[in-house]
Amino acid sequence: MPKISIIKRVELLRPQEYILDNGIKLYSLSLSSQDIIKINFVFDAGKYYQMKSLTANLTVEMLKEGTKNYSSIEIANLIDYYGAFLELNSDFDFAEISLYSLNKYIDKLIPVLADIIKYPMFFDNEFEVLLRNKYNAYKVNNQKVMFIARQNFSKILFGDKHPYGMGESEESYKDILRNDIVEFYKKQYTYKNCRIYLSGKVNDDIVKLLNNHFGDKWGEGFQLNKDLKYKINPSDNKRHIINVPNVIQSAIRIGKITIDRRDADFHKLSIVTTILGGYFGSRLQKNIREEKGYTYGIGSVLIPARYHSLFIISSEVISEKSRLAVEEVYNEIEKLCNKEVSKEELERVKNYISGQILKSIDGPFAMMNIIKIIKEYELSDSYYDNYLETVNNIKPIDIIETAKKYIDINSLYELIVGR
Repeated sequence: MPKISIIKRVELLRPQEYILDNGIKLYSLSLSSQDIIKINFVFDAGKYYQMKSLTANLTVEMLKEGTKNYSSIEIANLIDYYGAFLELNSDFDFAEISLYSLNKYIDKLIPVLADIIKYPMFFDNEFEVLLRNKYNAYKVNNQKVMFIARQNFSKILFGDKHPYGMGESEESYKDILRNDIVEFYKKQYTYKNCRIYLSGKVNDDIVKLLNNHFGDKWGEGFQLNKDLKYKINPSDNKRHIINVPNVIQSAIRIGKITIDRRDADFHKLSIVTTILGGYFGSRLQKNIREEKGYTYGIGSVLIPARYHSLFIISSEVISEKSRLAVEEVYNEIEKLCNKEVSKEELERVKNYISGQILKSIDGPFAMMNIIKIIKEYELSDSYYDNYLETVNNIKPIDIIETAKKYIDINSLYELIVGR
């Protein structure tokens, strides 16, 4: 067996930084022998900035559904013809448009990408088709207990008026209008609210192409208010049940709003979360899956957002055992809060986390994703080195203190969907 070595540093390369003619920051990382490139545009245009449910997601998806110079079919055919891949998504805080392409075709595809980002038309018929398709998918998903749990748990934690708490519903699909999408685009998708991350086999010609197509002052000129703050209005009750008859499995969600990535204790909490349910050999997996047989899988995770993070435990369990499964979750949390983790278990978790960190920087796209996280969440360049230092030096007593401070049972919200 190879010798196990302690990983002390993350060797992140420094990206080259450019400023386009209009002030857009472009970060470039050339670290590939393969003739492939990824261009990633990031906008502050996630759920946090929407006034209505569905707005952020529909806006980013509509970008490829027809522009000033290309129909949706032409866009799809061009991307396919040149063997490229276009990815559009949004999350709590950000919307991202990513293009993967061979270098030799990038000059053909950047003009198409520019049209998608700068000149979408939001055609009525395309909007209606997209909305109808998403509504039909919603009706199918809304029969699934895990989907119902995910939609409702955010409301429980944040309140339904907070953007993070806005879920899908029958009303949201009736309420959303094309004009909502157009206005959201005008406010959020401008050169003043854009960053570009370029990785792969990068050369100066690609940077010049991007400056030629994105270096002008496009968009409505909206100045983003990054200090926008919403009031969190969690449920008055900590325990919730949504009855769904005739289901074999019930969905469980247990969790809370917690500290964000910039907090000094975040790395410690991440380690505690991993011990509890963050890998396949975790305590929740061993107890509730392997020993009790209540579920196929259960886990705990920290979901970071710009202003908050979520600590979430989730599973689908045999309906008749849902209450017992919840009690076992609390038993495992109590053990973490009161009994020192063994040296063997802690070493196993340390090795696992170190391996995951190394995996996260394997290759130019992965490393640029880490750089993007550091830039977008305004973290220090030593963020991942600090994480490794915490992993290497954390003691069993630190685990107990962190668990008591952040995942005390009395602070957790609970939702069971099923029977």
